[in-house]
Amino acid sequence: MGPNWKTDDDTVAPNPARTHVLRAATLSGILIFLLQSHEAICSAFDCNRDYVILGFGLIVLSAWLYGWKSLAYFLPGILLQAAMEGYSPSEMMSSADGHVLLVTICAPFAFTTMRWAGIDTEIDLSGCRRVWRLILLAGIMASAFALVLRSLLWDLFPTYAISFSIAYPTVLSDIAGLALFMLILIGIFKLIQQSE
Repeated sequence: MGPNWKTDDDTVAPNPARTHVLRAATLSGILIFLLQSHEAICSAFDCNRDYVILGFGLIVLSAWLYGWKSLAYFLPGILLQAAMEGYSPSEMMSSADGHVLLVTICAPFAFTTMRWAGIDTEIDLSGCRRVWRLILLAGIMASAFALVLRSLLWDLFPTYAISFSIAYPTVLSDIAGLALFMLILIGIFKLIQQSE
C-alpha cells in the first residue's frame, strides 16, 4: 500500500464526540449565565426567583433543535449550578434550579408527544409563524408537564409540593420567558436579513 497523501480537496469528517462536547459546554455555559443573571436581577429588584426562569426559552428551543440530546447538553450546567449554590438534593428540587431540571426533562417530551399526535415538528424555518407557534405550544406543554412531574415527586421531596398558588405563576413566567427569548431571536433574524 502506498502512502496516504492528503490533498487540499480532502474533507475531514466531523468528530461527533467533539461536536456533542462543544454543544454541552456552550448550552450549559449559556444556561448558567442566564440563571446567574436572573439571580442578580432578582437580588437587585426583589423579585421572586422561584418563578421567572430566563433559561426556559433556551431549554425549549434546544429541545426543538436537538431532541432528547438536549438533556445531556444541559445536565452538566444544571449540576454545576447546583454545586455553586451549595444545594442538597431536596433543596435543589424545591428551588428554581430544580424547575429548570424538570423542564429540561419535559421539553423534549413535549415535542415527542406532539409528534405522537401527528404534529410535524421538523426544523423548517420557511414557515416562521408556524415554527414560533409550535415552539410556544411546546413551551406551554413543557411547563405543564414539569408541574405534573413536580407533583409526582412530592413523596420524595415533601417541600416540593405543588399548589395552585405555585402553578399558575410558574407557567405564566415560563411562557413570558419563552416569548421574550423568541422575540430576541426574531429581532436577531431580522437584523441578519437586513444585513444580507
